[in-house]
Amino acid sequence: MMRPLHAKEIDHAVKECILCGRCLEVCPLVSATGREELSPKAKHTLARVLRQEPERLEGKHVAELAGLCLACGRCEKACPQGLCTPEAVADLRHAHPDLKQWLWKQWIEKGGALWPALAWLSRRLPEGRAEPSPRYDAFKTMGSGPGVTPFLRVSNFSDAGLGREAVLFPGCTARRLFPAWTDRAAELLAGLGFSLPKKQPDWACCGSTLGHAGCTEAQHEARQANLDAWRKAGRPLIVTFCATCRCGLRGYPDADLGWEPGEALRWNQSVTSLAHFMADVTIESTGEPPAAVYYHKPCHGSGLAGAGADEALLARALGDRYAGTTGDVCCGMGGIMQLGAPQLSRQVADTLWTRLNPSAGSLVLTGCSGCVLQLKATAPEGVAVGHWLEAFSPQNG
Repeated sequence: MMRPLHAKEIDHAVKECILCGRCLEVCPLVSATGREELSPKAKHTLARVLRQEPERLEGKHVAELAGLCLACGRCEKACPQGLCTPEAVADLRHAHPDLKQWLWKQWIEKGGALWPALAWLSRRLPEGRAEPSPRYDAFKTMGSGPGVTPFLRVSNFSDAGLGREAVLFPGCTARRLFPAWTDRAAELLAGLGFSLPKKQPDWACCGSTLGHAGCTEAQHEARQANLDAWRKAGRPLIVTFCATCRCGLRGYPDADLGWEPGEALRWNQSVTSLAHFMADVTIESTGEPPAAVYYHKPCHGSGLAGAGADEALLARALGDRYAGTTGDVCCGMGGIMQLGAPQLSRQVADTLWTRLNPSAGSLVLTGCSGCVLQLKATAPEGVAVGHWLEAFSPQNG
């Protein structure tokens, strides 16, 4: 049964959509499909109808439409009213829970064994299916190995971390599928002089995708668990190498987590990207890099200070081998949308690859764990994809 939205949930929608259409110009779903009914404008119209006449719409149809959002956040920057469609959609999903939300919650919270198992099974299923399945392709790339031969190494570190304590927040994907990312990040932080604990905090999910899926209670629990873990560790710097995690963690002060005086500000100041601390290191080549190396800009956190640190690091390290970015185009990951409309997610990804048109032998690196999975699942034949950490050789290797 549909429940009414609480005042706190619709606070962001006090300003109404004025139907100007600016969101249509930046929405990856509209760009890839040409379907205006998938636009942020349409979702805000739906939200308004539910607030005014909730009995008009059936929960099933609301849940289906609300599920068709990538949660990239591009519309908020374009909206003259400052409306955030991912928040509005999260509220719609929360008001109309369905099986997909339950599955996504299990996937995020209890996927430690599930993710690698699905990857193993998918790579062993026979080829030659009548129609390719975007969901099958995504499973197949999970845990399939780095796919990138390291060709960079830090030859001289700065003292950016000298005398400073830090902990790593790797995120769900790195923790479950690509532990080598965390190992490499720890090596780099140690080289920079940071003091790292022998045992990292027992982190939960950052909560970002849980919130976008409308699993607000689970998101709150994850945030509270992470805040408690940070307090227990002595409130050190939190270093992450995932753009979505950084964006999610930086949103904690907006939540009611029982903050102590000044603690919310200290939390946000402590959440920093790994690449930020590597701005002054000296990097050398350890092997022949691919002829063309691109960087994919993640949607999440693009408006945060220091968001371009990953790309700047690669551009400086690669010189004329750096081919630029994949453009201001979403990869189409979409979080929970992978469960409800994987074919739309794939259409968005195909738009990116068509515009980039990389030659075989090219490499695409990014700084977002979710983007790595989506790009690996959809990349043209002969194009490698990975996290930028995979380009770096082990420091003692």
